Amino acid sequence: QEINGKWQDLKTTDLVKYSKSDYDENILTEDDKRIIEESEDIKPQWVSLHRKGQMIIDAYEAQIMPKIQEVIAVQKYVKIVNEQGDKFIGWIDFIAKWDDKIVLFDNKTTSVTYKDDSARTSPQLATYLQGTEDIKIDAVGYVAIPKKFRKRKEPLIPIKVIVDNIEDGLIEKTFEEYDDTLNGIKMGNFPCTGCYENPFGCVYKRYCDSNGEDLTGLIEVKKEKK
Repeated sequence: QEINGKWQDLKTTDLVKYSKSDYDENILTEDDKRIIEESEDIKPQWVSLHRKGQMIIDAYEAQIMPKIQEVIAVQKYVKIVNEQGDKFIGWIDFIAKWDDKIVLFDNKTTSVTYKDDSARTSPQLATYLQGTEDIKIDAVGYVAIPKKFRKRKEPLIPIKVIVDNIEDGLIEKTFEEYDDTLNGIKMGNFPCTGCYENPFGCVYKRYCDSNGEDLTGLIEVKKEKK
């Protein structure tokens, strides 16, 4: 993976920070444990997450794939341009026929339980819905995959699917907030949005506290000229 302009081996790099929950010894196979024991460089958290990823794929194949009646699109490109020429670009995970409806889906791995109204109140899904005028969408949905697995009760990875309609007025409200943010950027107005709540600490904290003088921990990344 490219990090700060340089390619890094994710198995060994110190530039990736992990949370305590990223390492789960209960899911490790004997091969996983041997890899950790035999190498001082490979991060145990990476091995654990690698195993989790494989288990999630298996659970997705077993629980989600059989319910998809038809795949309409995968990683669909979305581009929305406002009157000022600002562009919103994104990729929809997939659009599929589900319970006889055409549903715009987003896959999520999550450490919290998604609420039953999370799809209908989602600004992200509202935005994607606005960018899919070429496909008639009947509903939007989340495929919520828990990061914390069960130890014994099957399925070990209970995937929750939430399908709903977007709440009235949410699309308009979402794009008004985008416009407010873009105007703030143009005016140089960058209010703190809760960096103190970041579990890993905010890399801009010293910069903000020093009124832009302390650049410790920040790296200037220059774009290459084409």
